Amino acid sequence: MEKVTETILTPREQEIFNLLLEGVSSKDIIYKLNVTEKTLEFHKRNIFRKYGVKNSKELIEKKSFVPVFTDHTYDAVHLRANRWSNTDNGNYGQCYASFDDIKLRDFYNGSIDDLLPKAFDWYTVRISGTAEIELKYVKINLSLIPYGIGEWIYLGGGVNRYATINPGYFSVETQFQKIYNKISELPSGEILLFLVSDLFLTVPKNPVFNIDTGLRIPDNIPDHTVVTTIRNFKIEPVV
Repeated sequence: MEKVTETILTPREQEIFNLLLEGVSSKDIIYKLNVTEKTLEFHKRNIFRKYGVKNSKELIEKKSFVPVFTDHTYDAVHLRANRWSNTDNGNYGQCYASFDDIKLRDFYNGSIDDLLPKAFDWYTVRISGTAEIELKYVKINLSLIPYGIGEWIYLGGGVNRYATINPGYFSVETQFQKIYNKISELPSGEILLFLVSDLFLTVPKNPVFNIDTGLRIPDNIPDHTVVTTIRNFKIEPVV
């Protein structure tokens, strides 16, 4: 398959794209979205061009395309102190994490199942910005915050796909992965990309994943306290 060089869709194109993949006819799309036939054909031509196909049939058959999200820049992403433990598997550690600063909907309006069709799929991104301090073992995790009351649900991450960020301007690649394969069964909520810098990580059942930088969050710094800030933080897809 030829590499797709331009697959960033506008919000309206994304709506039409999703309906086309579901096999919805042009007549029904016109009715559902309340657009004219001329407008629909305009958007379809753009979609076909971006995915390198000639018609809806080819688009549906083209199973190996990779949806991408738009580049997005944040004025500031704050990394906060985080001490954590998992009673289910016994894992525990300390890290700096961005928590709810980076929302997936800021730069991607599709579903995780479109972005990462299967569990254990990897997605590569480039992150850049200006850092105040050195950050080791940097990765991206995926989590869902249910609307209303509910615990955060871990969907996947970048275990063993670490990057290092040096003080000053940086530009590095990293990856995240979906490990939760039943997204449709989850409650509705906000999907976050956590930028994480591990200080130490202990995995009793699989020590090969253990990490220890020798750094610890001081006892006088409560969890969720801002420890450092990345300015002009940009995230973009690598395709």
